[in-house]
Formats: sequence, C-alpha cells, structure tokens
Amino acid sequence: MRSSNTVMFCKQRNCPSTETVLLYLASALPAEEQEDVARHLAACDFCGAEIQLLAHFGRTETEDDCPQSEIPFFLRIYAERKLRPPLDVQHPSFGGPREQEALLTMEA
Repeated sequence: MRSSNTVMFCKQRNCPSTETVLLYLASALPAEEQEDVARHLAACDFCGAEIQLLAHFGRTETEDDCPQSEIPFFLRIYAERKLRPPLDVQHPSFGGPREQEALLTMEA
C-alpha cells in the first residue's frame, strides 16, 4: 500500500524520470532497474499517479516528431502589440502624425 503522506505531492530527487517510467511501462529497462522502479512505484504516491496517467494516455510522439511551425507574421505582430505595455501616442517622443495614425489604424 502507498504511503498516506501526500504533503509533498511532487517528484522528488529519488523519483525516476518520466522517460524512465515510460521505459518501465514498455518493459524496456534492464531487469534490475525494472524491479527498482516497481518498488519505487509501490511506495511513491506521485509516481503511482504519474504511471497511471502515462499508462492511460501514453506517449505517441516525441518532440522530434512534432516540429514547431513558425508563427504567421501578422499573428506575431498582433501578439507582440497585445503583450507590450500601451504606448502613449500623445507623447511628443512617439513620432510624427503618420506613425501615430498608422498605429491607431492597425490597432482598430
């Protein structure tokens, strides 16, 4: 039975990595390491929960299988404008009337 102490419900230093747990699920570890992981899983609430999650959802792709696509240019500009602090378009150091008008048009 697992311990009832769940005060520190997180991965600890002595916990196997998620990659190791995945290898354990696939029975791809050496026999001795497989047994060590099994003993740890029986005693660790967090790793027990992790293995249930991984067993249910598994892992179908690696990061290499899912290349990042580049964010579309206009979406990146939009996000940058939404994430930065608002500009004071009335401030004299902002730029001339053309810059102010262009910014106001683009944000509308």
